[in-house]
Amino acid sequence: MSLDLFRGALLPLVWAILWLIGMGLVWLVRGSKGIAALPLIWFFLGVISDFRILFLDPIELIIDDIDLGFWYYFGAVITFVEIIVCYGICAAAMLTRDDI
Repeated sequence: MSLDLFRGALLPLVWAILWLIGMGLVWLVRGSKGIAALPLIWFFLGVISDFRILFLDPIELIIDDIDLGFWYYFGAVITFVEIIVCYGICAAAMLTRDDI
């Protein structure tokens, strides 16, 4: 129970920090495609890594322990879609925002 409270309090803070990091990247790039190349490659490698972790090499003990493989993959699909949307928003902002 205390772990859930800790994660519930920590997760919004982590998302806020990640948002600030993303907006910092947008500020650094300012629409320059040359400067955006490295973060875009980093995002692409992150998507590949997240896909591998979520779908190709999931932690079998978790799936076997809760015996709910369907719910694991349901949550993994939602998480992966959220990852792609967040990376896409940040990448689009990096390439189009030059007024920051």
